[in-house]
Amino acid sequence: MKRIIDHIGIIILMILIGGILIYENEFALKEAETPYMERDVEGSVDGYEDPVDTLAYLLFHIQNENLDYALRCCAVADLAEYFDMASYLSFVEEFSGTDFIPPSDEKSGAYWQISVSRLAYDYAVQLDMCMEELVRGHDFEVYEIVSNEPDEPDGRYYERMENISTILGARDVCEMMVYGELDGTPVELRFSLARYKRYWKVLSFSTLAYYESRKPDIRISRKDLSNENVMDLERMAEDVLPQNYNLIYSHGEEDAEELVSNFFLYLQRGDTISAMTYFDMGPSEGEIPVTLETLEHQKKVAEWMQDFYYRIFLYDDYDMAWAARHFLDEPGHIPEELYFRNMVFVDFTVIEMTEETENDCSYTVQYWYDGQRFTNVLTLSYTDKWRIINIE
Repeated sequence: MKRIIDHIGIIILMILIGGILIYENEFALKEAETPYMERDVEGSVDGYEDPVDTLAYLLFHIQNENLDYALRCCAVADLAEYFDMASYLSFVEEFSGTDFIPPSDEKSGAYWQISVSRLAYDYAVQLDMCMEELVRGHDFEVYEIVSNEPDEPDGRYYERMENISTILGARDVCEMMVYGELDGTPVELRFSLARYKRYWKVLSFSTLAYYESRKPDIRISRKDLSNENVMDLERMAEDVLPQNYNLIYSHGEEDAEELVSNFFLYLQRGDTISAMTYFDMGPSEGEIPVTLETLEHQKKVAEWMQDFYYRIFLYDDYDMAWAARHFLDEPGHIPEELYFRNMVFVDFTVIEMTEETENDCSYTVQYWYDGQRFTNVLTLSYTDKWRIINIE
């Protein structure tokens, strides 16, 4: 009899497991198919172990106005993955909210795509300004790339660099100087780089002290270049670095209410890439151009998503006031509040159509977290499918 009962238990267990698998395969919401464009050009290098080579690669593609390839040597994916918010808060004792990238949450990749989309656009803006000031209608030559370290660095300098490395999650940071000629006038360009694992990536287009600068640091130089030779940047022409950002397709859904429901479910799961495909951002297949406009659309969507998570997790003004008084002894408090695992406690209760025209409609969505009620109004538009065009 016991053997029969054991067999019955096994059969019931198998039925339960089978039911779960069938549900997952047939009914459960799946990740978006082909959410972003694959740009797998076979690369010859994974990165550069010398910061001089990283800048040579960057400057070559600036000269050729290749935004895609120039972005690939910037610290886009690295900052998104390794930024240490707790170290940042402890060091500066100030929380800027959504003004800077979210923390890297090792237990979820939800914030990764948000950070990548924001950083890709910000770096693209800097690159475009370089192309405008140095290339379009100009003659720019590079003569020398050298370290910009102080002649006699003291202990405070090395301590500062170490603190910055910790905040960035990098192995090391350095500052570099590029000497060149712009329309026959000697100029110097300043850059900061960070080393992640073995490879150096462009961190900023200025020195670390001017990290908040909104444009590249390009100055008239007093350096005599008359006896210098122009650097051969063509040697970088065959090198292709791995892609470090995504270009998101715009998929949509045939049913508007299904889109809204799936969209918030994706957000609750932390599948921010799939959620982004529900926005009207451009092509649904084929080639997506690498332009400032394309990257700006993605950045705006990413900023909304970051604001969505921050508004939920950091709703408590009293808690935030306490955190502001304890940045030194409890710098991990805000990152802990922002950990994505907290989304399991968000309850989406109401999805209601509130306005409808022939090709547009609006849905009001209500949800609860920690006893607090939140509301969003989504505006959708129909072309070949329903897509999100605005959220309030």
